[in-house]
Amino acid sequence: MQHLLSRGASSRRYIGVAMAVASVTLPAGLAAAGTEPAPPSSDAMAYCTAHLALETAMSSGDPAMIEPAVAAVTEAAPADLADAVAAAIDNAPMDGPPTPEFNAAYGEMIDYVKANCGFAAVEVLATEYAFGGLPEELASGPTVVSLTNNGEEMHEIILVRKNDGVTASAEELLAMPEEEAFTQVQVLAVAFAAPGETGHTVADLAPGDYIAVCFIPEGTTPEVLEQMLAAESGPSEPPSDASAPAGSAPMGDEPAPHFVHGMVQEFTVTGDTIEVPGTASMDAPATTG
Repeated sequence: MQHLLSRGASSRRYIGVAMAVASVTLPAGLAAAGTEPAPPSSDAMAYCTAHLALETAMSSGDPAMIEPAVAAVTEAAPADLADAVAAAIDNAPMDGPPTPEFNAAYGEMIDYVKANCGFAAVEVLATEYAFGGLPEELASGPTVVSLTNNGEEMHEIILVRKNDGVTASAEELLAMPEEEAFTQVQVLAVAFAAPGETGHTVADLAPGDYIAVCFIPEGTTPEVLEQMLAAESGPSEPPSDASAPAGSAPMGDEPAPHFVHGMVQEFTVTGDTIEVPGTASMDAPATTG
């Protein structure tokens, strides 16, 4: 799994899955534990189901899932949320960081989900280098995970479910080659947050063993991320030593990912499901391992 860090793969990942990794600008503060969900109204049910399907599709990265999910969430959006849904789709980041327009629209969508869908909510605090507020045990069911970045570097939380029967620890899985590791786990959801901001993701958590991990390389500030993205879209030939920015790392000197410094946590999702009426059909393959 460490190979995901090569050549800025972490930054490309959050761009490619759009809504699942968008950061929404909110004041950074102390993270709290999970909150009690409220039952959704019948009017909100269709949108809640469609939003969960969209998040699952975006996290999968499968165009065959994404296209119908986008159409479904657009059709199901209530009148007071329709403009935000349309704006999020129109401004979804495909070749760069999320724009303020996308962040604002996606933030409205998440606010609606939190207020109307009855999903569980977990607030996680990211610092250099640890996750705070993530319980060792969560109930299964649809869950909004919010990542508030209280550090100075970029952070992400990737939720990975171990396939049934896998007993390898997080440390052992992270040491494996990428191809081997991904035969034993599934990536369910990703939230990304710049310093001082909060990112969100929504996942239908099935019972099992999970890992929360941050793959972003050490030292990735907003300025460094901007340079990484510029380098990926720039000339294929590396700059000469004379033209390299002052203080830049030597070629091939990859910084360690955040999980090496402790930004990784194992947790368990129990069968004590938080039942949300109308979402039983959301038992998608991505959550069952």
